[in-house]
Amino acid sequence: MKERDQSEFSGDVNYLDRLNALLNSCNVHSMNLNVYSWYHSLNALFRELSTEMQEKKDNNEIDTANKIMKSLRDNVGKYMNRRKRHGISNIDPELYDELHTFDLFLRQVLKKSGLQLRLKEYAGSALR
Repeated sequence: MKERDQSEFSGDVNYLDRLNALLNSCNVHSMNLNVYSWYHSLNALFRELSTEMQEKKDNNEIDTANKIMKSLRDNVGKYMNRRKRHGISNIDPELYDELHTFDLFLRQVLKKSGLQLRLKEYAGSALR
């Protein structure tokens, strides 16, 4: 298969900006206990990080993430239906823990991928 020509433009800064916006969104929605928006922010973060995930036989991060997302989709759907029918807005501790665990999983992928490095020098100089 023929390789595609590479662009002169690097989207690295835009990619990191999207990751930053999604991480901020996850933080805000988790603190506000907004299950629906937290779930969808995590889903978008998963899509962004999917290209960085390992697909090794013994550690397939994409398969792990897909399994978690399927469980979350079902549980968030049940929560939203219960909320609509009964007006219950309290989040079940199990659902919160599941969202929290997936959030941590995605942040570990971010770190293992080298996208969350701590620089000792001024960050602005890295863009020059």
